[in-house]
Amino acid sequence: MSHTAYPGDADYEAFVVASGQVVPDGYSYTGIGAMVSSAFEQEMGYIPFLQDSVASLRTYNPPGNQPVNKSFSYQYGGGRVLQLGAALQDATAIVSVTSNTQVIAASGYTLKPQNAPSSKRPYNRLEFVCPQWGPVNSIAILAKWGVQQILSEDVWQGLLRLGGSIVAIDILEGIRTGTVVVQQGSEKFQFNPDLLAQMGTSWQNQAMRLLQPYKNTNVGINN
Repeated sequence: MSHTAYPGDADYEAFVVASGQVVPDGYSYTGIGAMVSSAFEQEMGYIPFLQDSVASLRTYNPPGNQPVNKSFSYQYGGGRVLQLGAALQDATAIVSVTSNTQVIAASGYTLKPQNAPSSKRPYNRLEFVCPQWGPVNSIAILAKWGVQQILSEDVWQGLLRLGGSIVAIDILEGIRTGTVVVQQGSEKFQFNPDLLAQMGTSWQNQAMRLLQPYKNTNVGINN
């Protein structure tokens, strides 16, 4: 099945119900989908993770930390590797790259890491053929940003389990604070909070195993 959007509230409800876990009558899943997708992107270090449908512009300082006075104005750079702080699925996602308003042809840079396609991971940095110099924000990249255009099954399943763990925590907190009534219709039932806690922890661990390979390990690194 193709997943062109993040799981919605109904998908998380269906996942929890299918697990056989008892959920208090009237529990609301409203907002779970948006909460999980936002937390997922923050944790992975790619915003967006799901590829944009239209190209958008991002600007960067030239890579490197070597200020130089050229023609009575300071320029920065001296490096060749630009950390994007975002993902590109492939070279076709790039519309244009400019430096100091000059268009840089595709032959003037290489997307990294080189093994991104074979490892089914995104490109997250750009290596220029020549060192780049210029004022602040003088490099501009117009592209469709994102890791995947269609969510892979491991990401989809990881998100469902991440959402399930959040539901479990939410219900447990509600019970402790008295905001969730443990009752279905007119019948009360035996509720085991320890079992729900174990299920939530298991879902969370499964989610991390599925999603961890997609985490951006270059966040905060400047070259």
